[in-house]
Amino acid sequence: MILHHNSWFDVALENDYYSIRPAKKDVIVLPVVEKNKVVIVGVKRPILGKISNELPAGYVEDSEGPLEAAARELCEETGIIINDLSRFIEKPPIYVLPSRIPCATSIYTVFITYDEFINRKQHDAEIEHVTLLSYEQYLNMLKRGEVNVAIVIGLISNFFLEKFILK
Repeated sequence: MILHHNSWFDVALENDYYSIRPAKKDVIVLPVVEKNKVVIVGVKRPILGKISNELPAGYVEDSEGPLEAAARELCEETGIIINDLSRFIEKPPIYVLPSRIPCATSIYTVFITYDEFINRKQHDAEIEHVTLLSYEQYLNMLKRGEVNVAIVIGLISNFFLEKFILK
């Protein structure tokens, strides 16, 4: 039974469980520079009253698929333009909160050069900063609580674990 509906999500009651169903699929991109650094964005989050360090992400628009949405979100949030969509590597989807949000986030990794990072265009207004992080910088930010979005921590930590620890 739908308890609330708006253009962004529905709130439903099913078998004594409340759930949130987003109106659109979402995507998240892990941009990797020179195979050993990641790009994060500082997103203005008014509901939190602060800047949140995240990965480029957003909703899939009606006129596109998840891959096109990933490229668009990367461009909008970082200014990095990748026209060759074959550079995006699809990863297994992740459920952010399977007990309450029954849909998976589409995940893509894209490898970019340092020149592509440096020569990026302007990002959109919701972004406060675009930052390139090494493994050590990421660990320090994590320790200080400066990266605190679960899916972001999971994706970046998994990348660095595979790269530097699990070799």
